[in-house]
Amino acid sequence: MTPRTRVSIRARSIERIPFKIEGDRAFGPGIYDTKGGAYLAYHAFRQICADDAHPPLGITHLYVSDEEIGSRTSRALIEAEGRKAKYVLVTEPARDGGKVVTGRKGVAHFDVFINGAPAHAGTRPEDGRSAIRELAHVIQTLEAMNDLTRGITVNVGGVRGGTRPNVVAELAYAQVDMRVPTMAHADELVPKILGITSRTEGVSVKVSGELNRPPYEKASAGVALYAHAKTLARRT
Repeated sequence: MTPRTRVSIRARSIERIPFKIEGDRAFGPGIYDTKGGAYLAYHAFRQICADDAHPPLGITHLYVSDEEIGSRTSRALIEAEGRKAKYVLVTEPARDGGKVVTGRKGVAHFDVFINGAPAHAGTRPEDGRSAIRELAHVIQTLEAMNDLTRGITVNVGGVRGGTRPNVVAELAYAQVDMRVPTMAHADELVPKILGITSRTEGVSVKVSGELNRPPYEKASAGVALYAHAKTLARRT
């Protein structure tokens, strides 16, 4: 996505959901996710400071600006601070109905690059090797990995390829998103996706990528922390 495209999408969002304030509520793009949680956490932390309270474990509140793209610059800092903490809570707002996330899928991103051989589609088609046709084979392979019963999703969310309708496509490209509930699933599927090869002589397929965020598998420690936080929330 180009910067110009991003600006255009944002402009349309603002036109569709304009920012406004009604009473003590603000409406607009991004108000709920995650700005609302960030503000509430800041407000609670400020109140603790104003009350001159001294929590026995201390509190560190960390803001990062690149979570939506995989915390590329802040990941090391997040992990370092997390290792110092006894408990860690993410201050993202609750889901519909006040639901709290105590587990979530891991995320992997992949890029598929395909090189074929160009040729005139009308006069010399036999000389061509279509990268787009090979991409279609790859997409079918990826789609076959979906397994909703196990909570596994593999989605080809962006494709590009070719130059003109009368030219056999030399190049094709795809972006892939994979979600898995456990590390066992990731260990099974990541090598399969990285190992995809071409079915067509004279066409090369290269897949790059990795598990960007490991699964947050539901466990007793997380459930206990949720129960404790829920108890504290009821006191306020």
